[in-house]
Parts: sequence; C-alpha cells; structure tokens
Amino acid sequence: MTIRELLLERYAVLKGLRDRTVHIMSETIARLEEFLGRPADLSDFTDLTMARFLRWRAQTPRRGRLAAPATVAKDKAHLSALASHAARKKLIPEFIEFPRMK
Repeated sequence: MTIRELLLERYAVLKGLRDRTVHIMSETIARLEEFLGRPADLSDFTDLTMARFLRWRAQTPRRGRLAAPATVAKDKAHLSALASHAARKKLIPEFIEFPRMK
C-alpha cells in the first residue's frame, strides 16, 4: 500500500478530513515522493527515511527559496499522523521516531 492510498482510502475517511486538508496532506506526500524519486509506500515509514526527508526538505530550494521552518514542521506533523495511524492499525511494524525540529 502506498502512503497516498493510506491517506485517501483509510485515514481521510476514518478521520473525516475535509477535501482541503486531504489536498494539503497530499502535497506533503508529493514532496516525499519527489525526495524518494518514486511513489512512497508504507515501507518508507522508517526513522532514517523520515529524518533524511525532513533534512532534505529544509535544505532543498523550491521555486528559488528554502522551505520555511513552519512548512517543514507541517510536513513532519502530516507524516507523523499517517505513520502513527499505520502503526496503530498494524500496517507497519513499529511507531516511528521523528527527529526534533530546530
């Protein structure tokens, strides 16, 4: 299962998310897929992959400028929520420890 499928088919339905929220969370997944160079699947929910993604997100210019710290924190929050949901539903083997944001 991809992370996008998790969002659209399970998480958004169970949490009753609005379309705008789903769109914003989908943008986070798109940035993760840009980082990975392929569709992100549940096996990508690892401590190391998430830490590397967040560092990349903070350091890689997009449209001529770096992502604001609040944007990186938003991406972390979105991915953390999805990873926690996947762990609670036993779709991934363990809960992910996300790095603290400085």
